[in-house]
Amino acid sequence: MNIQQIHCKLISSNNPNHTKHSQEDEQLKRPTIIIHHIISNTFDQLYKYFLPLNHVTVQTNDQILRPQLDINLMTSDIRKSIVMESRCSSSSTETSGGFFNWRENRQRLFIYWCFTHFIHGMIHSIRYSSQYLYFKDVLQVSNPDFLYGLSVSFIGATGVIFPLLISPYIDKTRNIKQAVITVNVLGLIGNLLYALPFSPAFPLIGQLLAGTTPAFGVIAMGEISRCYSSEKITKKVSGLSLIYSIGTFTSIGLVFCFLYVDFDIGAWNINFANMPGLFLALAFAVSTVLACFLVSDVSKEFDMKLEERIKRSSCGSTPNRLSSTITTPDLSSNRSSPNLQTNDASSSLNTSNLQISLNKQIPLIIEPTDEDLNLSEEERRFKVIREVGEPFFFNINADDADNAEGEEQPKSRSTSAPFSFPRIKKNGYERLTTSDPDDTESSSSFSARNKLADTSKCETVRITLESIWKILRFKTTAILMGVTFMEAFVYSIIVTSLPVLATKFLGWGKLELALLSMVNKFLSVIISGSVYFLTDYLHDYLLLCYGIGLSILALLTLSVLQLIDTNTTALIALMFAVATLSISGVPLIITSTRSMLAKMVPTEIQSLTEAVRMSIFEASFVPAGFLVPLVTLNVTATALILLLLMASMLMIALRHMRILVELKEDDAYWSDGKETPSNASSSGEP
Repeated sequence: MNIQQIHCKLISSNNPNHTKHSQEDEQLKRPTIIIHHIISNTFDQLYKYFLPLNHVTVQTNDQILRPQLDINLMTSDIRKSIVMESRCSSSSTETSGGFFNWRENRQRLFIYWCFTHFIHGMIHSIRYSSQYLYFKDVLQVSNPDFLYGLSVSFIGATGVIFPLLISPYIDKTRNIKQAVITVNVLGLIGNLLYALPFSPAFPLIGQLLAGTTPAFGVIAMGEISRCYSSEKITKKVSGLSLIYSIGTFTSIGLVFCFLYVDFDIGAWNINFANMPGLFLALAFAVSTVLACFLVSDVSKEFDMKLEERIKRSSCGSTPNRLSSTITTPDLSSNRSSPNLQTNDASSSLNTSNLQISLNKQIPLIIEPTDEDLNLSEEERRFKVIREVGEPFFFNINADDADNAEGEEQPKSRSTSAPFSFPRIKKNGYERLTTSDPDDTESSSSFSARNKLADTSKCETVRITLESIWKILRFKTTAILMGVTFMEAFVYSIIVTSLPVLATKFLGWGKLELALLSMVNKFLSVIISGSVYFLTDYLHDYLLLCYGIGLSILALLTLSVLQLIDTNTTALIALMFAVATLSISGVPLIITSTRSMLAKMVPTEIQSLTEAVRMSIFEASFVPAGFLVPLVTLNVTATALILLLLMASMLMIALRHMRILVELKEDDAYWSDGKETPSNASSSGEP
């Protein structure tokens, strides 16, 4: 990379309008872009007056990741030297190939997440319609009711436990490809076992292994939260929810196609009951092949959320004091390109001819903090990957900058960060592993975070449990987890009790119940698609409140079913209204809670946080199943009790509107375990 290229990048970073206007001019030449701008501006003006919560200021990606050579963010009374080493080793070139290749890998990975969420949606619907008949008619067991309930509980229990087991490993190692292939292999084996009609043990074991599929969502949310800026997370999450809903709706059509399947492969009879297992096994085989081409350890190469925290922890107010090595422009005046000079102040660099070697060290004289002086030699080294495409290594050295040129260049480019909570220092730096395992001097001085990989299993379990406790007792995350549980609890009660109520009040059979299920899945696709397009205009907090409100309306409608059971027409209309309102609130709650949690927890526990949320969501179906008989006995009383619980959750969300709107990562709490005043629980708060 020559000086001219760096010069252009610095102009773009210091003057965002330089590239912004040129890009907009090119885009405005296309008629479709013009129409898009007109529609977007119209919506912006409308929502500006009606939804003021839309316009919450969020720091953009450009403001976060632009390379900063203007080092006026550091405070100290003593001037020290920082050596900036820009080096692109062969391993780093093969792994990322620069920032733009990293973005391409990120895009391919998101396409793969869409495919896995489509499979996950099919699994939740394709087997339930024929699973009971599988045990009753195909296997011809004496107790089909017991085995059917045991099978459903197996897949639910695995969906709760397995994400909690795999998420610490993901957060610690960032080996995404290895974890994805493992989940695919388990799903492939589980569905093949489910399709074997030789013994009831095969479907049960198959359900136990196939229940690991929710781990896809945990891995995906961990990567999305680490690799996308805050303003893009909600859009990506809503897109995955839309794909999941399309998968559930598609599975209903496949069920009708499987009704006519009946052929033999030797002694293996394939029929309508075990064909879903064989079909899903083929889907997991395709997913495994796609994982080899589309999946890469993206966050292991560059953690965008960690970079944001480094910049946030390095902020301060100090005048810009640099030596003649590099002179940066004064940001308070008109922005101009920086004036690069050599160590000899009398000779300036010719920016049109000079080439900078990738292994060349560029000394900078800046002012580190007083806390940096107390760090050991090994702790002074940290690494950040900037947007220009190469890793930047910073060494804080008390000696002259020239002495640092003789130091050995770090060979490794590992950026794996364990899920344990690092100690975040004010105006300090996040320290990552930059040493080569073969370098004895460096390998003997790993920090406590890097030693976590060598801890015992008991120690890892202890750290995981402590992390889960930190997540659950933090006020903002506790509110979101509570809303998740209540929404899933209400939805599961409504979904499981509606077929019973329809049979009891209306005398519906299989055809009518199948029609009701199809309408529910179709509405889920419509609502998820609407949420996907509205995320550009609605804040996550509004999505959360709207979802709770729709659930309250569904319970209010459910409470009057028993009062008008003699009017068939009104009863049918209310039945579909309950289904519509309940299914409409779920995508809003799921999208808002997932994106809000992704924006506020540290990068070290992203997957673990999503695993806790998903486990709470899945666990809510267990008590709901036991309460279905109570719902059918007294629909009105049960609906009113649930309505009061949901109304209390809405009041809690409204009461804590400020902390739910101004989402930010509380460094003090996650490092020291102490909440800031904005999140501290008072005696009068729940």
